[in-house]
Parts: sequence; structure tokens; C-alpha cells
Amino acid sequence: MIIRWTGHVVIIASLLPLIASRPSLTPEMRDSICTTQCDAQFKSDFRLSFSRDYDLDFFDIPLDPLLVSSLQNLTAFCYLVEQKQECYKAECDLSCEMDVSEHQLCERKAIRDNIACLRDTSPFVQQDCSRLCRSISFLPGERTLTNSSLEEHKHCVFIHCHRMCQESLISRLCPSHSRRAAHEAVRAYYSAYQHDDLRIYVEESNEQPSSFCRRVSGYEENAESRSVHNRNLQILQGIKDQVKEMVETL
Repeated sequence: MIIRWTGHVVIIASLLPLIASRPSLTPEMRDSICTTQCDAQFKSDFRLSFSRDYDLDFFDIPLDPLLVSSLQNLTAFCYLVEQKQECYKAECDLSCEMDVSEHQLCERKAIRDNIACLRDTSPFVQQDCSRLCRSISFLPGERTLTNSSLEEHKHCVFIHCHRMCQESLISRLCPSHSRRAAHEAVRAYYSAYQHDDLRIYVEESNEQPSSFCRRVSGYEENAESRSVHNRNLQILQGIKDQVKEMVETL
């Protein structure tokens, strides 16, 4: 049950006969076993390619510096993603959609086309933005959220803070001719990620997220009361003010 990708040669020891030999497995269990093997191989190849642990050392928010450091690294990562998708199709007979972050990184050209600007801002994003976004705290306008929804609200604030922070760094540090395209690339990446993150949360928890989460993600129709609407505006302005203050010190 070993799958190896060696350079550009794909050597796959088929999983299908082994799974087929276990008739007691439900289709869902077979798919899960198979995709787990493809995911495990992807993570193994990631470690071999970059000398980093995918689960411990790689992150989607903010954009991982490994990927925006060079086109070579981004291309190598997307090759591994492509091979994982091929494994799903060839070995599991599944056509799985890419993760949203992988799709934004590998299928869309915006990140690739603006990698110079993203590379130049990355050190500040990783250090200064991350420090700021971990420290800020804004309570939601609703008073009836569960503990789970409150934690998700904090996560939404964290993600949106990173988006606003990186956009501000682009305005400050990148050449004027590249800022608009870089802003659009970052905005598209974070918007897609936040929308999908909230979708997964709602589907898995079956809980109502905060109005702020719905507002910044665009996942659901957001009917706000006046007080909640005003609170959401206060949160957005509060993030903006703290980001501005931090960026002006650089």
C-alpha cells in the first residue's frame, strides 16, 4: 500500500485491489481509507521536498512564506497538489475538488503573478501582522452565541485582521504599479478561504455563526439588527485603526 512519487515519475502500488478485497467496508469507508493514503503520501512528499512537516510547519493563514518566497517553491508545491489530485482520481476513483487555499495558489494566476510583492511583504506579515492579529480581541454584537460560535468569531477576526494587515503592507511597501493587482490577489485568497472556513464550521457544528463572521465571509445572508450592525462596523474600524498604527511604525 505504498505510493511513491520520485521526481517526475509516478510509481503507484494500486490501492483498489486491497480495498476491494474487504467487502465489509462501506463505500464511504473505502473512500476515506483511500483518500487518507493519498493525503499521507502528499505530506510525505512535502517533507521530502521542503524539509518541513506539513501538519506542524505549514499554514494557510497568513500565506505561508515558503510558497511566496519563490516561483520555484510555489511550482513545486503545486506539482505535489496535482499529484495528490491524480491519486484521488486514479487510486480512489474520486474527483475531489482542491482545497480552497490550494485552488487559489495553484489554479489561479493572481498569487503567481504578484509573488514579488507578496515576497517583500511576507516577513512583516509573519512577524508584525501575526503578533497583532493574535493579540486583538473584539466581542461580537450578539449576546447569545454559544462558546463554539464565540471561538469561531475570534477566528473570523483573526483571519480578517491578517487580510487587512497584508493589504496595508502592500500599500506601504510594494511599487505603486503592482499594488492594485497584489491587493486583488490577497483579497481573493482571504475571501475564498474565509467563506470556505465558515461553510465548514456551519456544516460540522450546525451552529449559528456571529453576524460579523457572516458579514466578512459573505457565506450567508446577513440580517443585522441596528445594534449588531453598528458593532460590526466598530470591529472593522477597530481592526483598521490597529493595523494602521502598527504599519506606520515600520
